[in-house]
Amino acid sequence: MTQATRDKAEREMMMELRALQETLKAEWIDTALPEDWHGLEDRPIARAKTRVTVRLDADMVRWFRKIGPGYGARINQILRLYWLGLASGKVRGHWDDASHVPRFERYMEGKIARQIEQMERRRAAETEG
Repeated sequence: MTQATRDKAEREMMMELRALQETLKAEWIDTALPEDWHGLEDRPIARAKTRVTVRLDADMVRWFRKIGPGYGARINQILRLYWLGLASGKVRGHWDDASHVPRFERYMEGKIARQIEQMERRRAAETEG
């Protein structure tokens, strides 16, 4: 990812966070979530949407449903903020640490390396033979 892309994502993330903070600031400290989590429904979301089916933890679904109508848009906003944080480099994902590589990724890298070795051996045998 280029630095320009990271910078753009960081700027967009900061704008999203500022808007969210301003919306929630007045009632955030004095009230409990999620019953009084107001303001997000007033934020226009102009991006194209795609309907998907996802499986979420039951407690998270209950919590978001208590927020009221539009909880799907709030889930989307939280996902967008996380993604912008990753893209800007302000949030680190587990895969950012070179010492931690998921098992499947290690497996696939090993498998690809073995296939490359086999292809090279075949080519060498074909040129010799």
